[in-house]
Amino acid sequence: MSGSTFKNALGEDQKEVFTKCDVSTVSTEGRLLAVNGNFLAMAWNNRGEIVVVDSSKPFGIKPDQPRIKGHHSNVLDLEFSPFSSDLLASSFDDYAVLLYKIPEGGLKDHMKQEVQIYQKHTKKVPHVTFNPVASDVICSGAFQGEIHVWNLLKGETYVELKADDTPTSLEWNPNGTLIGATTKNKFMNVFDPRANKMLFKHQINEKIQSAKFAWIDNNSFVTSSWTQGGAKFLKLWDIRKVKGDLTSEGAVAEVKIDSSTTVTTPFVDRESKLVYCIGKGEAGIHTFDYSEGKFKKGIDFSSKEPSICSVFFDRKALDYNTLEIDRFARYVNSKKVYYVTYRIARRNPGYNPALYPPVECGEAALTYDQWVAGETAEPVRKEINTIDNKFVSKVETFVKQEAKVEQKTPEGRIKELEGKIAEISVKINQITEENVKIKKQIDELKAKKQGNTDQQVVEQAPSQEADNQNQQVVEQAPSQEADNQNQQVVEQAPSQEADNQNQQAQPEEEAQPQQEVKVEEEAQPQLEVKVEEEQVKLEESQPDQEPKPEEEAKPEEQPQPQEEANPEEEQPQLEIKLENNEE
Repeated sequence: MSGSTFKNALGEDQKEVFTKCDVSTVSTEGRLLAVNGNFLAMAWNNRGEIVVVDSSKPFGIKPDQPRIKGHHSNVLDLEFSPFSSDLLASSFDDYAVLLYKIPEGGLKDHMKQEVQIYQKHTKKVPHVTFNPVASDVICSGAFQGEIHVWNLLKGETYVELKADDTPTSLEWNPNGTLIGATTKNKFMNVFDPRANKMLFKHQINEKIQSAKFAWIDNNSFVTSSWTQGGAKFLKLWDIRKVKGDLTSEGAVAEVKIDSSTTVTTPFVDRESKLVYCIGKGEAGIHTFDYSEGKFKKGIDFSSKEPSICSVFFDRKALDYNTLEIDRFARYVNSKKVYYVTYRIARRNPGYNPALYPPVECGEAALTYDQWVAGETAEPVRKEINTIDNKFVSKVETFVKQEAKVEQKTPEGRIKELEGKIAEISVKINQITEENVKIKKQIDELKAKKQGNTDQQVVEQAPSQEADNQNQQVVEQAPSQEADNQNQQVVEQAPSQEADNQNQQAQPEEEAQPQQEVKVEEEAQPQLEVKVEEEQVKLEESQPDQEPKPEEEAKPEEQPQPQEEANPEEEQPQLEIKLENNEE
């Protein structure tokens, strides 16, 4: 698997954390945390105490939490044995190195008894580290350049080495044959302890800040250091490129980390070929890929809380079912210990052998005597899914491919790409057809909606016309009624005039008796005709209407009609007039 696959891994803080962690605040170049697949150890409360808890079950630390209380000096460094997860080494500022055996299941009560103590140093001891290949071989580094390699079973010194100055970092190379140390005087020292000889010495730092380093392979390492301009660089070195004066020809590769003044520690994952740079007091983690002999920037991690101390998990404790490739434990200012996990983003979770080459399984390749005799071996490795691991999640394994990655020829690769292009073309055609169908449906819906709108307009037109006609009828009704009333007044006027003429005619009739016969013959038929005509007109003006009583309520805002003439009342009056005429 190429390094480019791993450089895109994403880091994130896990939600479950250890809280109420009263980790020591003592100033040291060492580590105040140690972690493996079973336990998390923390230097506690500046009193030489150590809290050890189950690393797979984060929780809040209680005030009465059982802890190691065998020593009463400040803890400066912690590390678990690579071959026994319950063996913890600790170094102190009273020149001692102590080893503790954690009982099965963790601490139930306070522990005061160590299994081994080493007291051959004459200065404070800020570093202690186990040999990664040989059992029972351990190295410790003290102030003023004291470096001791000793037998942890017997507590006896094997060899004493002398560095240029107090080591700021101390580490074995992967096969346990060399020891590297960066020092306060800005140099890098590499020793062969079995030959009691310094193999490499070179100035790697141009400023007073502490430099740190980590091995990449048995002959190469990376350092974090500063230039005179204040920039912080990550540099790759090869000890095989040396001269007789023990100075190197220069770094093989380098890349700028940032311009901060914080001390930065590089952590190397040799399987994924990634370097993680974590600054003390910084909230982020810088990631670099070195798979091609030069550095390429990866995806940086950023957190809200700055880190005080960070340590690396063994790869055998990774959750391979979620494609986790690395994990850190970080102690932060809020007295919490976070786990930062890096995962590969894949569609299907589950164990993928191509992402997990065999890992160091925790078995020693050599004994102490074999190593002292000059034998050399590489760490014992196994498939990660064959090792007991409490961090593995219960995720169904979707990927069942073989570990071997098939090497395809250019012709095969071209054929594969052509097949993918054909598949994509088919999908594009399907999407285009679906778009056409959807567009057709939209047009049909629009047409149907337009038809419904036209129909509503047609239906509303007659109704509106009828409303207009009704309104006209309502408006014409009062006008017609007024016309009828005016017509009645006009019709009554001749009748009243005729009555007046009759009254004037009476004296004349008395004065001229000789015209009685003629008047009787002419006036009577004329009056009868007029009465009949008035009755006919009254009947025509009020057909089918019965006379209403005068007490009935009349509509408002309408003119009061005049009282209609009653033909029955007029007829007797005419008859009386006729009689008078006859007389």
